[in-house]
Amino acid sequence: MGGVRPMMETLANQWPVMAAGLMLVFGAAVMLLRRPDSGLWMFAFLIYSNAGPVAIHFHGVPGPLAHAMVGLPMFAAAYQLLVRRERLCLGPAPFALFGFFGAQFLSVLFAAFRDIALRELTTNIAEGLALYLLVVNGVRSVETLRQMTWAMLAAGAMLGGLGLFQAATHTQHLTYGGFAQVPDRDVAEEDEEWVAVPKPRAAGPIGEKNYYAQFMLMLTPLAFLQSRTERNWLYKALAMAALLLILGGIGLSGSRGAAVGLAALLVVMAAFRYVTWAQLAVLGLAGVMVVVASPTYRERMSTFTTLIDILAGGSSIQNADKAVQGRLTEMAAALLIFRDSPIVGIGPGNFPLEFIDRADSLGFQVHSSERYAHCMYLEIAAETGILGLASFLALLGQTLWALQRARSHSVEPALRNAATALFLALVVLATTGVFLSFAYARYYWLLFSLSAAIAALSDTARARAAELAAATDSRDTPPLDSPLSPRVGTTTCPPCEC
Repeated sequence: MGGVRPMMETLANQWPVMAAGLMLVFGAAVMLLRRPDSGLWMFAFLIYSNAGPVAIHFHGVPGPLAHAMVGLPMFAAAYQLLVRRERLCLGPAPFALFGFFGAQFLSVLFAAFRDIALRELTTNIAEGLALYLLVVNGVRSVETLRQMTWAMLAAGAMLGGLGLFQAATHTQHLTYGGFAQVPDRDVAEEDEEWVAVPKPRAAGPIGEKNYYAQFMLMLTPLAFLQSRTERNWLYKALAMAALLLILGGIGLSGSRGAAVGLAALLVVMAAFRYVTWAQLAVLGLAGVMVVVASPTYRERMSTFTTLIDILAGGSSIQNADKAVQGRLTEMAAALLIFRDSPIVGIGPGNFPLEFIDRADSLGFQVHSSERYAHCMYLEIAAETGILGLASFLALLGQTLWALQRARSHSVEPALRNAATALFLALVVLATTGVFLSFAYARYYWLLFSLSAAIAALSDTARARAAELAAATDSRDTPPLDSPLSPRVGTTTCPPCEC
C-alpha cells in the first residue's frame, strides 16, 4: 500500500492534464476513423511544436505514450498502401536515401564507441528513414499537403506568438508549458574564467536558441507562398499573420546563423522573382537598421567581420571572441577526424567523444566539455566519412532538382507554389547547416519527406495529363473505316484527258 498512495497523489495532481490528453486522444481517434489522412497534419503539428519531448520533460508524460504519435503517419500510410492499394513511393532519390543510412550502418561497424553509435543509428532510422517513408507514402493529394502546411504554420505562429507575448510582458522566467523556453543565462568566457552574462534569448520548445531560429526560418517560405496560393482573403491574411509571428520569434532568438539564412533566402526569392531587387534592397536596409537599433544583436553580428578577417589571414583566431574561437575549433576538429577516417568516419554520435583530444592538438581549445561540430557537412563527414557525405549531398541535390522540375512542369498552381516553398526551405537548411550540426533531425526529415511527396504528386499529375491528352487525341482521330479517313491502299486517279 505504501507505493499506491504516492501514485494516487500523482494522478490527483496530474488529472487535469491527463483528462485533456485523453480528450485529445479520443478526438484524434474519431477523426482518424473518418479521415485516415488527418493523422498527417496532426503529426506535422506535433513534430514542429516539439510536443512529445515537452510533454515528457515538463508534464511527466511517459516516454512511450508521448512517442505514440508516430502511429499517426503510420495509420495514414497503411491506409494508402493496404486499403487503397497505392504503389510504394521511395521519393526522387532512393539510392542516395538508403546510401546515407547504409553509410551510417557501415560506420557503426568501425566505431570506437560502438554502443553509442548503434544507439544514434537507431534514433536516426526512427526519426529519419521511418518518418520519411511514412509521410511520403501517406501524402497522396494536394489537399493533404495543404493541411500539413497549415499545421506547421499554426505551430510556428503559436511558438512565435508565445515568445512575443513573453518578451512584451517580461515573463522570461515562465516557460508557458515548455513551449517558450528562455535559458536563464548565456555563458561567455572572459580571461580564462567562465562568467555568466544575462542575455534573454528565445529558445522555443527545444531549449536551444540557434536551432529554434533555424526551424522557424524554414517555415517562412511556406507561409509566404501559402498566402499566394490561398484564394480566400481570410486564409491569405492568416498566412501573413503567421509569417509575422514566425519572424518575431526568429528575431527574439538573436541567432546570427538565422540572419545569414534569411539573407540567402531573400536572394533566392529575388532570383525566382517573388521579390524584386528593389524590394530586396529595402529589406536589406531595414535589416541593417534593426541591427543598429539592437545593441545585443549588433554586438553579435559584429563577430562576422572578425571571422572574415580570420579567414582572409588578416587576423589571428586568438583575437576573436570565445564564441567564434569555439566554433572554429569544433569545425577544425571535424576536419582532422575526417582526414584520419575519410571513408567511413568514426561512427554516428562519436564526434563529441573525440572532440576534446582533437581540439587540444590545435592549440586554441576553449571548451573543456564534449561539443558538436557546429557544421552539418563537417559533422556528417567526420562521423560517416565520404560515403555518408556524398550520399547526403546527393539526396539534397536530387531533391532540389525534383522540386525544380515540379516548379517548372506542374500544371496546378498550388503544387507549383508548394514546390517553390519547399525548395526555399531546403535552401535555408543548406545555408544554416554551415553553422549548425545535424541535430533535431526530425525537422529536416519532415521537410525532405514533404519535398518527396510534392515530387511524386507532380509526376502523377503530369502522367495523368499525358494520358488524358492521348485519350483526347485518340477520340479526335476517326477510325480507318470512317468516310472521313483516307482509305489504305487506294491511289488518286489522275484526271483523264479523254
